[in-house]
Amino acid sequence: MKKIKIFLAIMLITPFLSMKIANTELVTKQLANGKISVKIPANFKEMTKQEKVLAFSRQNSPEAAYVNESKTVFVTIKQELTKPATQEVIEYYKDKYVEVNNYFAKCTDSGFFTKGNKKYAFVKVEGLKKGKQKNETVYTEVSFTDAAGYILECRFYCPADKAEQWKPIADKIIRSFSVNE
Repeated sequence: MKKIKIFLAIMLITPFLSMKIANTELVTKQLANGKISVKIPANFKEMTKQEKVLAFSRQNSPEAAYVNESKTVFVTIKQELTKPATQEVIEYYKDKYVEVNNYFAKCTDSGFFTKGNKKYAFVKVEGLKKGKQKNETVYTEVSFTDAAGYILECRFYCPADKAEQWKPIADKIIRSFSVNE
């Protein structure tokens, strides 16, 4: 009987947690003297340089990273060292990103959106292994465009078991990403 009560309690609480995430307030963060902007959940905090190195490794440490209180959901901004990157090659980079990630995981959606005169690609990936031990499965959404001759990307990560709750917010974050050169 006790197990049934616990199960029922979990079933009743889960929709409320999903509603709380879906109603998360987003605030705009400006980076690089206002040239980059992205909306992130208001309760996320900016990670220190040391926290970024611990979470992502020194070689893959993003320029900016924000994390939730439990340190399980991240929004990062990173400049890829691939050069040259122009508006004309965004489609090629998206296709390569999908190809590489489909080798390790499953791309569930990809495409493009435009803000101003700039084209952005987006990719959604499920089942990607992340972490230094490669034992954590995550849901990832990424959008990217060219900036100063390089690819600049905004990435959202959350644990795979929380993906359904976070997908609506991840979509808003990824589509809010913009670069004004």
